[in-house]
Amino acid sequence: METTVYTIHHKQGRDLEAVTDRFDIFALAVPLIWAIWHGLWLTLAALAAVMGLAWLFAPAAPVLVMYAVGFVFAFEGGAVRRMELWLWGWQERGVVQAATPEGAEEQFLNGKAA
Repeated sequence: METTVYTIHHKQGRDLEAVTDRFDIFALAVPLIWAIWHGLWLTLAALAAVMGLAWLFAPAAPVLVMYAVGFVFAFEGGAVRRMELWLWGWQERGVVQAATPEGAEEQFLNGKAA
């Protein structure tokens, strides 16, 4: 089974959040749904604003913007998620290697984080 590196984030009164740094085909295919799925509301608002501005200049531009954003999210989605968590007051608590996000949280709770 393949393992992945996860960063573990925590906010007072909330559960842990495990964020990975790997290519995400879902983010490439449907970046808006990917952002909603992960609760990236600030990112979604910024994306909507950029697409609206692009539409003002050329009606076909939002499609190009969507493909460009999907490409960025596919490769750097983990960084986008970590930045938005940081903006909402979450703190990075450690780094672990695991097969699943749940396994990463379990390893962190067992004290195996770097």
